[in-house]
Amino acid sequence: GDDVRHAYQDMIRMAKKRFPEARVNGAVVSSMAPSGLELIIGMSRDPQFGPVIIFGLGGINVELFRDVAMRLLPLTEDEAYKMLHEIRSAPLLKGFRGQPAVNEKAIVGALLRLA
Repeated sequence: GDDVRHAYQDMIRMAKKRFPEARVNGAVVSSMAPSGLELIIGMSRDPQFGPVIIFGLGGINVELFRDVAMRLLPLTEDEAYKMLHEIRSAPLLKGFRGQPAVNEKAIVGALLRLA
């Protein structure tokens, strides 16, 4: 209880410091996902091409190495699978040093739902 309360108060304090005009109406508390491979799926609007979707390894991997696959929309299932295999770090998705392989079907499903 107290740990959650303190963490919430810290987050609100940081948010108000960074974005003083922001209004926070609450927070969602959930259990932490088990450790594993962190992925990123996102969308942005390219000024020249319009909406694009990206996939890659998340966390510091995307920040440092920019190892992402990108597609214009609309996205087909075939193109979504290709995205998984064209990043340089694709071998990690198959399992590496005792880590399990990712569920490619679930990732492709997430890409298609977002697109």
